Amino acid sequence: MTPSPVLRCTGTPENNLLELYRNTIERPYNLKKKGKSTEDADRIVLQEYQATRQFIRQHPTTLTAAYLLYWQAMYDTTIFDQLDKLLANLSPSVRASYWAKKAETRMYAIRNKPRIGKKLPAFSLTDVTGKSISLESFKGKYLLIDFWGTWCIPCIETIPELKAVHTKYGNRLAILSIAMERPADREKWVKAIHKYGMTWTQTAEFTSAKEGVNVLYNVVEYPTLLVANPDGIFMARIKYGESIDEKIKRLLTN
Repeated sequence: MTPSPVLRCTGTPENNLLELYRNTIERPYNLKKKGKSTEDADRIVLQEYQATRQFIRQHPTTLTAAYLLYWQAMYDTTIFDQLDKLLANLSPSVRASYWAKKAETRMYAIRNKPRIGKKLPAFSLTDVTGKSISLESFKGKYLLIDFWGTWCIPCIETIPELKAVHTKYGNRLAILSIAMERPADREKWVKAIHKYGMTWTQTAEFTSAKEGVNVLYNVVEYPTLLVANPDGIFMARIKYGESIDEKIKRLLTN
């Protein structure tokens, strides 16, 4: 795990502790991964995660622990129960900190993430024209939800394929694009919609609030593409690089 270098501490004890983590865990494990096969590197990453959790467990009264816990929850969601216990083990003052709150929000997303075969969580957004949009707005049609951002190059690269799918399956498939943008970038978002000819339903979130759809749907990478059936049941997640057309064709045929 390589945490973001944006932890800001006011006291040298926190700085020293973070440096201790980097010297004893992060950097040594990064060196171990060099030149290894994917399989061996993945095994080393799991060892690094385990060592990181132990480090968090040993320092529950520090902001560094909350910071590392957040990034642990971002990268490894397979051990949710352990992460939940680590969060609960933080001291009250640390639990109230910025990074602990971010970790808590992330845990909420993991706990409530959409599951294949289950109905997608309800949401309400406003589209680019000011119209209210919800999951129920698309009832009766297959729905492709596109989580993207104007700042995301892979997202932009996906747009031509989305346009082709929209043209090919538009009578049976609706597309909803949900952009994650900064509040200051609303105009940039609107311009991008017109620039790239995104003629399907366009909405955006200008916040990462706990109730946001990006959080509710456990979106941590962009683009993320989800498909629901006409009753709002979650059918599939399309990974970046997969053929959107082929995936949609199979889902509509089955």
